[in-house]
Amino acid sequence: MRRLLRAVVSVGAMVFAVTLAGCGSISPAPGDSPDPGQVETVAVQRADLDSVYVASGQVVAAAVVVVRAPEAGRVAVSAGVKAGARVAQGDQLLSVAGKPVVARVGGVVESVLVGDGDQVAVGLPVVALRLQRFAILATVPAADAYRVYTLPSEGTAEVTGGPGGLQCPVFAPHSPEQGEPGQLAVLCVLDAEAAVVEGLPARVGIKTGSADGVLALPVSAVQGDVQRGVVTKVENGVLSRIEVGLGITDGIRVEITSGLAEGDQVVAFAPGLG
Repeated sequence: MRRLLRAVVSVGAMVFAVTLAGCGSISPAPGDSPDPGQVETVAVQRADLDSVYVASGQVVAAAVVVVRAPEAGRVAVSAGVKAGARVAQGDQLLSVAGKPVVARVGGVVESVLVGDGDQVAVGLPVVALRLQRFAILATVPAADAYRVYTLPSEGTAEVTGGPGGLQCPVFAPHSPEQGEPGQLAVLCVLDAEAAVVEGLPARVGIKTGSADGVLALPVSAVQGDVQRGVVTKVENGVLSRIEVGLGITDGIRVEITSGLAEGDQVVAFAPGLG
């Protein structure tokens, strides 16, 4: 089983969509033995899921991104890497614990944030790099920031009225715009040939998790929040509400981590939403 990131995603964030799915339905009571033809059911099935969070933002120019230490250790700054130095994609900026840290995009060194020989922790900003191309600055509200607690290296960008489906490296900005406490700012760096202008509204899709061959149900069948949920199980003609463990979601299906087995039947709409 593939696990790129075992992120836990809130089904509660999709309550609006689930509520719509349940409108006009009659929620069976636990213990009922309804006519099987009167209850729509779905089966727990295995699926491959990719969880993506979409953040809104706008196109910016000459942004400054942060390069972080990929691991803990002692820093050795590469010769010539200093404020004002131009670096190309792939150039080595420094090494940490003997392992090279290279520029994922070209730009101009704004500042070296650590000294030669310093001991740094994993994830610590080590170099600030000013871009020479456009990027999308997007923000994740504080309420959703837990979904992106590990910043991925790549994203997918879409510019309103412009190009879409653009693969782009993702960075943290050196000086995030001030806003809601706890919000997360991300920069998705566009290709130098991208036909955009500063200020255009845009969106960035950030992959927050991936899992293959996991048990899953449609989100419309589950009521829940973060790691736990409730479904109405149908077994031998009897309905019972049971608690289930929840994992990642792609917005259509949600991973079931506990409480149900493959092939189990549940009512197709979430309990309590009819």
